[in-house]
Amino acid sequence: SVLDRIRHMSFLMRPSRFAANLMTFGAEDVFQAAAADYISIDKLSATKAIAAYKDASGNGRCVILTVDGLSISAGDPVTFTTSATKDIDVVALSATKALVVYTGADGFARVVSISGTTPSYGTAFSFTSNEIWAVAGSSLTSSTVIVGYTDKTDSESFKAVVLSCPSTTVTAGSIVQLDAGATGGDVGCVALTSTLAMCFYKDEGNGSKATATAMTISGTSITNGTPVVVDTDGNGTKCCITPLTATKVVVAYNRGGDCRARVLTVSGSTTVSAGAKLSYETGTPAGQKLARVNDTTVVAMASTSNVGNTYVFSISGTTVSSSDAIEYNDGASVSKGDLIMLSATVGTIAYTDGGNSNHGTSIAFELS
Repeated sequence: SVLDRIRHMSFLMRPSRFAANLMTFGAEDVFQAAAADYISIDKLSATKAIAAYKDASGNGRCVILTVDGLSISAGDPVTFTTSATKDIDVVALSATKALVVYTGADGFARVVSISGTTPSYGTAFSFTSNEIWAVAGSSLTSSTVIVGYTDKTDSESFKAVVLSCPSTTVTAGSIVQLDAGATGGDVGCVALTSTLAMCFYKDEGNGSKATATAMTISGTSITNGTPVVVDTDGNGTKCCITPLTATKVVVAYNRGGDCRARVLTVSGSTTVSAGAKLSYETGTPAGQKLARVNDTTVVAMASTSNVGNTYVFSISGTTVSSSDAIEYNDGASVSKGDLIMLSATVGTIAYTDGGNSNHGTSIAFELS
C-alpha cells in the first residue's frame, strides 16, 4: 500500500572496506501487503525481475518487478498454485519466460509467460510423485533447467533432474540420486555452462557437513560426480551458491553462528575442490543468498541480529575477501529473501520484512 511504501522509504549509502564497492539503495517497495515467505527472484532483463513466493494462505504467487534507476515497482501478483507450498524457486529463461519449481505433495513445475508486468502460467507438471522439501533450479539453456531437491519420501536423499520446456509444456529427464544421505535446510543448484552444473547442500547423513556434487549434462541426462565435503566442521546450514566462471562457483553457508564463504572449483569433469574459508559475519542468518556481479565479484545477503545486511565479496583465484556489512533494512527483522544483479552495477533484493508484518518487500541497489 502507499502507507507501507512511505513508512519503509529508506535511502542508505555506506562505504565498505573497498572504496570501489560502495552501495547505494533506493526506497523499499511492498509487493505483497501481507505475509510472504520462501521468496525467490531472477533477472528477466536489465530493468525487470520476476519474484516467486508463498503468501499467508499457502498460495504460490509470482510478481514482476520493474526497476528504473533506484526506483522499484511491482505489477499485480498472480497465483500459480493454491496448494500448500514448502519451498519455491523461479528460474528466468528469457525476458518473457520463466519456470517456477515448487514443492507440495509432489514436486511441480510450471512455465511462466510474461506480458508487460503480468505473469500467466502453463499447465502444472509433476516431475516426481514423491513428497519433496527444499528445491532449487538454474537454467542450462533457454528451454532446459537443472533442478536439485530433497526427496522426503526417499529418506530425504538429494536428487537432481533436468526439466525441458521449449513451449509452455514441461517434461522431465531421468531423476538421478546425487547423495543417499539425508539432506535438510536450504539447498543450492547452479549451471556453470549448458553441460555442467553443481548442487550444494547440508548432508545430514554425514554429520550435516556442507557438501557439493558436480554433474555433467547431455540433453536431459545427468552424470553425477562424487559428493565432496566442503567444510569438515559439520552442521553447515543456510546453503547457497552462485556461478562465478565456467569452472568456479562461490558458496556460502552458516556453521554454528559463523557465516562462511568459499570458492569451489570443478576440474576434470566432476571433481570438486574447495578454496580457503572466509568467515564474513557472526550470527545465525534467517536467510543467506549470493548473486554474481562478474568473474571476481559477488554480492551476498544475510540477515542477522534483526538487520538485513549485504556484503561485497572480492575473489582472487580461490580466495574470498569481504566488505563490511552494508544495511539495506535497518532495525527490522528480515527473514528469507533473495537477490539478483540486473546489470553490471544495478541489482534488486526481495525479502520478508519482519518489521512490517512479514510483508513481501523489494529494494533496488547500485554498486559503484
